[in-house]
Amino acid sequence: MLAVTNPGEPAGDRRVIVIGSGPAGTAAALALTDAGMPTLMLESGLHIPSDVLIRLAGRNVFRRRQRRHVGEVAHVGEPGVKWHTALEPGGLSNQWTGAIPRFSPEDFYDGARLHERYRWPLTYDELAPYYDRMEELLRVVGPATRVLQLPAQRISHGTRLPPDWARVSAAAEGFGQGLSRIPLAGGSPWAILPTATAYGSLQTPRRLLGRKTFALRLGAHALTLTWQARRRCITGVVYHDRQTGETHSVEASAVVLAAGPIATPKLLFDSACPDFPKGWATPTVYLAGICTITCMTCSSLMWTGRSPAWAIPPT
Repeated sequence: MLAVTNPGEPAGDRRVIVIGSGPAGTAAALALTDAGMPTLMLESGLHIPSDVLIRLAGRNVFRRRQRRHVGEVAHVGEPGVKWHTALEPGGLSNQWTGAIPRFSPEDFYDGARLHERYRWPLTYDELAPYYDRMEELLRVVGPATRVLQLPAQRISHGTRLPPDWARVSAAAEGFGQGLSRIPLAGGSPWAILPTATAYGSLQTPRRLLGRKTFALRLGAHALTLTWQARRRCITGVVYHDRQTGETHSVEASAVVLAAGPIATPKLLFDSACPDFPKGWATPTVYLAGICTITCMTCSSLMWTGRSPAWAIPPT
């Protein structure tokens, strides 16, 4: 059972708060603790899912997934589409396919073609060492050969396209495109895991709980970020304790937002203050360091490259 550790946490003058225990949050916590930074992870979920997965020679041979209470998210758009949300430790990795292709170097500055303010605040070269670190941990199952427009990854087990797709792949390369199996987080090939997926992000906090610089608070639902006008910076987080119903404030030198594609912008809007009366998730407010994760769940293949408008030439 995962639990809160290190109740005597370091003072907030150096501590970094990570909101969310999904893939992005746990990756950030791992990098921070590796660098010796005191790290506090706030997770809204109360209970660790009692999932079980048995893997033999890289194949899932048994899976038991706990029944979950999920809430439906109100939305506009296509009426046939339903969005669901669940607050639980592990976040997205409890449901994901494990798709983890890298962003290409061009993605980091592509937005600058519209306006310089859309340029990402870091470069591919700056992020590449973290890709390497996490891919070793995730044990990536991906393409064994080079794919156009797809940066090379640290592959633990190589895969190839089925023969039927060879002609399609060759035609794509003729137009400067790539076709490949989606790289997946394969996890350990031989394991009995307390997760429903080959790599659940809860495996990382379990490894971190023995470190004095890491602590985890379950049932801590972040409400707002604390902004200090005089210093012009974020100084902490206000959260709701779902176990006791109480509201607490905790100080920090920095905050990593990794609460998912819905909860993260909501938290930014809810953190309105006199300096930012409409919240921080507006076009006029620039905040660096916010990451989103997109999982490709509809297919086992992916296109790589720009403007893939082409037709397969006739034989």
